[in-house]
Amino acid sequence: MTEKELSYFFPYKVDKENNFRYFINKRDEFIRRFIPNYDGTNVQEFLENKSSLSEAEKYDFLYLLENFGNWSWWFEHGKNIFSFSEDLLSMLEKSDVSEVTPDYFHLPYDIFYISLKPLNLKISKHSDAIIEGVYIDHNYWNPMGEHPEGFCDLSFHFVGDFKQIYLDFIPNVKSRLPYYIDKEEKFDESPLGSFWNVWFWFEKGEGRENVKQAVDYFLQGLREEIFPKDNETEVTDFDLDFYNSTVELLKKTINLVINCMLYLSQPKEKIDIEEKYPSNLPNNFDKKLKFAKTVKEQKKLDEKIEKLGFTKVKYVGQSFRRNNQNLFSNSSVQSHWRRGHWRNQKYGEKLSLRKTIWIMPTIVNQEKGQPKKGHIYDIDEKTTTR
Repeated sequence: MTEKELSYFFPYKVDKENNFRYFINKRDEFIRRFIPNYDGTNVQEFLENKSSLSEAEKYDFLYLLENFGNWSWWFEHGKNIFSFSEDLLSMLEKSDVSEVTPDYFHLPYDIFYISLKPLNLKISKHSDAIIEGVYIDHNYWNPMGEHPEGFCDLSFHFVGDFKQIYLDFIPNVKSRLPYYIDKEEKFDESPLGSFWNVWFWFEKGEGRENVKQAVDYFLQGLREEIFPKDNETEVTDFDLDFYNSTVELLKKTINLVINCMLYLSQPKEKIDIEEKYPSNLPNNFDKKLKFAKTVKEQKKLDEKIEKLGFTKVKYVGQSFRRNNQNLFSNSSVQSHWRRGHWRNQKYGEKLSLRKTIWIMPTIVNQEKGQPKKGHIYDIDEKTTTR
């Protein structure tokens, strides 16, 4: 890494820039910092009906509030950061996930952050902003508090310096969710700015058993939400750009992020993770950690570092290239990749338990040319063009 690690990881950077730690568990106080006379009611309704802020000030605040909400949820649930090596990320891109079902996931944490910065992926063709990483929320429980077979709720919140593209979309794209009064369909409209927050609901009873079905269902719902149903209202360029940017984002990331989750779902002995503090800690803690002689001294330093909002980063796949040189050597004469896949293998007494096993991608006929990169998972695009 050429950058200082504390600014390299988005949760650390956004906290430092906005002093989020001070407002943890003080959401109303955070809101009042920006909205005079806020009364604790619904923020969106207050901004629309009671606030004296200008439109530009409202949008600036809503962008910051989204970042604060995602960061707070991550902070309150363990502050876990995974930093995958670029080599491992590149290999995981080449493993198929379309048929993966929720029972493949055996994650060490349900809420965590993955850095995607090594890949330098742009958020959209309309922006040069880079996707720095993604907050992941993995939930097995439905709204009734039940855990049905084949149910899973996944949310991905991608992060980076997306403010300008957010400000471009939010005045121009509306969510149009239906509701009914006396059997008459009406629509509740609210502004949409961020297409980089996506949700996937796996539910076996409704025919959404795998990743492809969950993604297609999400995109279908998005089309119904933002594209007008009547013939009098035209679909705007902003509506189309918002939807197409979502599709483009998923094409670039869904295979990658699901594969990162699956890699972390493997048995511990299969995972290459080194856990350590990032460098350049404040108050000279890097040096103090090196000279800590006892477990007691180490624990005291850990507590002080925790109070500053930092935790040990889980570096994943640091030895991957060293242990898999044959996959990366002679890249100029490689022919093609045989994509990897995941196996949900039964084991234990009466084969009652399952563990996730990665069958790695391999190079076929590498002496005959360079392998094509390509996409593994194809999203069914149904773009409205009327």
